Amino acid sequence: MRNIGISIVIILLSVFLFYDTFSIEAAASEEIGPTMWPRILLVSLFIFGFILLIQSLYRLKKESAEKSGDRFDAVKFWGFLILIILYIPALTYIGFIIATPLWIFMLAFIAGMRKVWLLILTPLVGTAVVTFLFPVLLRISMPRGVGFMREISYFFY
Repeated sequence: MRNIGISIVIILLSVFLFYDTFSIEAAASEEIGPTMWPRILLVSLFIFGFILLIQSLYRLKKESAEKSGDRFDAVKFWGFLILIILYIPALTYIGFIIATPLWIFMLAFIAGMRKVWLLILTPLVGTAVVTFLFPVLLRISMPRGVGFMREISYFFY
């Protein structure tokens, strides 16, 4: 319900500000002037606000049809919390390249993912993308681990 109000405010604000861009003075000879960028952003904001409104209305209709309220899943909560707490020291000792796919695998399993190919592919692709982006492309070092785990990480980046 809150998203419906927010989306309406976003839509109205983007329409008002789009109208306000016509008061910006620009040279008559310029095809792309100082109003172009704000208008592009405001049209995008309007579109995203409209999408949010449609999604919120759809969710509201779906929730009212189900009539079963959301329940707190303590097992998932505590599982996520424990895995997050264990991930930090795991990075130090076994390194990013080994700890991250194991961590993502366990999080996905606790979250309810049961397709084996997704449970294997998601952690591997996610780790590969982050490894390519940070250590390789941006040259930001990730934890390498200790001992032979450190040597394994040198094989990857």
